[in-house]
Amino acid sequence: MTTQVEALILLAQEGAQRPEEVEAAATEAVGAVGGRIVAGFLPHALIVQVTEEAVGDLRQSLGAATLYTEAVPATAVEAAAEPLRTVLTAWNQRRSQSGVRPEPLGRGLAWDAPGFLPPDPPPEIRELLRRREQQHSEADDSSGA
Repeated sequence: MTTQVEALILLAQEGAQRPEEVEAAATEAVGAVGGRIVAGFLPHALIVQVTEEAVGDLRQSLGAATLYTEAVPATAVEAAAEPLRTVLTAWNQRRSQSGVRPEPLGRGLAWDAPGFLPPDPPPEIRELLRRREQQHSEADDSSGA
């Protein structure tokens, strides 16, 4: 079984190529190794998903572009100009949250814990309660008239 990893590709901005050409070349390189694009921050970066084995091939085929599979070093983030700095910061946040899911609010508490509402009853119970309330309101109307 091959393990999928996410990688951040920083698209080279300098040079004779237009941003569209750089993007097309990166998209082609990702497709050639069997990867897929997860998110794009064009014309600056792409987040892709590839197999661990394909990372080396992708690095070679991208040439001047930079590829990260781990967090970007803080010095590189600080040295980057906006809007690339925002992209790098977002990538680092994504890497730090990878696999970590926050515990749902109220997990382990009783259904009637203070500050929480009880769960909705099943549909058949809701219907029974609705009919009972309707009968009581009709009885109140007939006795009050």
